[in-house]
Amino acid sequence: MSYVDLGSARDWFQRVNMLPSLKVLRLSDCTGLNGTVSASISISNLTHLEVLDMSHNTFRIPSQFGNLSKLQYLDVSWNSYPNVDHAWLPRLSSLSHLDMSYVDLGSARDWFQSVNMLPSLKVLGLSGCRLNSTMSASISLSNLTHLEVLDMSGNNFYTSLKHAWFWNLIGLKELDLSDSGWKGSIPSDLANMSSLQVIDFSFNQLVGLLPNKLGNLCNLTIMRFSGNNIGSSIGEFMRRLPKCSWNTLQEFSVQDANMTGNLPGWIGNMTNLIVLHASENMLCSPLPVGVGALSNLKWLNLRNNNFSGVLLKEHFASLEKLEVLDLSHNNFSGVLLKGQFASLGKLEILDFSYNNFSSVLLKGTFCKFR
Repeated sequence: MSYVDLGSARDWFQRVNMLPSLKVLRLSDCTGLNGTVSASISISNLTHLEVLDMSHNTFRIPSQFGNLSKLQYLDVSWNSYPNVDHAWLPRLSSLSHLDMSYVDLGSARDWFQSVNMLPSLKVLGLSGCRLNSTMSASISLSNLTHLEVLDMSGNNFYTSLKHAWFWNLIGLKELDLSDSGWKGSIPSDLANMSSLQVIDFSFNQLVGLLPNKLGNLCNLTIMRFSGNNIGSSIGEFMRRLPKCSWNTLQEFSVQDANMTGNLPGWIGNMTNLIVLHASENMLCSPLPVGVGALSNLKWLNLRNNNFSGVLLKEHFASLEKLEVLDLSHNNFSGVLLKGQFASLGKLEILDFSYNNFSSVLLKGTFCKFR
């Protein structure tokens, strides 16, 4: 019933409550489902309910939610009703997915104690919840031994990443800390998270290299460090990546991360890479021909760096899946010939502008060329 106006449908909830076998109930973005309406909601008979989506509404979460003992999936994200009541939460012992994103938890310290009593929880969404450094010191989720996905992006921590409370969650597969004001270096505790597949530390205030001894992180597929102040050579930074992840990594993003130096020649060994985004840095020297071996690459963005030299056919030899190629605002030179790009049959966006090419002979090769 998502996107339906339930503002005057109080009797409707009574009728839903007469469906004891109901397992899935979706009421996302239902106009009129607000604080007044929620007072009349009755779902006490829905004892078999497993999925409940009430996101994008404005209502006080009824305490009777705690009676839904079989509930596995609960989404109350984007709920702007103030003063979150969480006393009912610990009773949801079967809950595996909880999304509270964009619910104001800025003063809800006891709320984390309630979450810590959900032993089956695998996914926890806390994006944009106004979490801060004062609260961080009191947070404990040590009982969430099954947690696999933690999204805390878009918060207001503004403290050292070393002092964070989540490093003991060694079963995590996805950790999103983007745009949350984290400071300092990336701690060595990261090495203990051997199940990690997705790391998003982008748009924070992090500095320095990856920690040593990440050899156990063999399942990495996505690494995002854009918008930080890494301040090191990209070659040194990438050498800290575990070699066992070279064949699993699909995205490596370090846009605007204050990086210098050369892309390593061995980048061609990262054969499953789909996205390589290293624009807005100070990378230099010729582009390694190893880039041309990335046969699964779809997105290559190296704009606004200091790359120089001539582009060769070998740079694009195996890039048959490439859709976006942006090498603009660099110092590439020489002649661009049609034959150099014969393998780029799926290319949709090409930008070579603001370089030093002496001649461009690509007429009819691509739909878009700047």
